[in-house]
Parts: sequence; C-alpha cells; structure tokens
Amino acid sequence: MSETPPTNQTGALSPDGHWRWDGAHWVLAGVRTQTTTAPNRGRLHKSIAVVGLFFCLPIGMVLVWYTTWSRNVKLVLTGAGFCLLLLGGIVSAIR
Repeated sequence: MSETPPTNQTGALSPDGHWRWDGAHWVLAGVRTQTTTAPNRGRLHKSIAVVGLFFCLPIGMVLVWYTTWSRNVKLVLTGAGFCLLLLGGIVSAIR
C-alpha cells in the first residue's frame, strides 16, 4: 500500500478494505477470511454411538459408522462388537 494519506481521518479503511490508516501509515486491517470447514451435517455425536454400544450393541455398531471417527477406529469397534456378540452367544449356548 502506498504511504499516501487518505482524505479521511485516522482509522479510515482502504478501498479494498484490507488496510487501515493509523495517522502515519497504512497497517493491515485484520480482515477475517472465510473458513473452508464444511458443516458436519448428517453425522452423529460420538457419545451417542458410545451409549448405543453399551445399551444396544447391534444398533451401537451401526451408529459408530455414522461418526467422524477414522475408518480404522470404526473397524476395530465393529470387530470388537462382533466378538462380544459371538462371546455372548457362546456363553448362552453353554448355560
């Protein structure tokens, strides 16, 4: 930005809005940029999936796949859930 003072008073913004006149020179105005983070629509909160795992294992396993966890975490939890179902079936068959 050139050091030419604006016609306005101290605190005036440049025409592009990126610079502010402090009375002696142009300083960066601190323009906010838009975030590129997409909204997290259609995903369940992680605690809902955990509660589902404890109270209703099959539904909880499905809910795990609607969280934002990594694929590896989802696979481990699903595998652990199937192992628990299998173990429960074996224990029920033995009794």
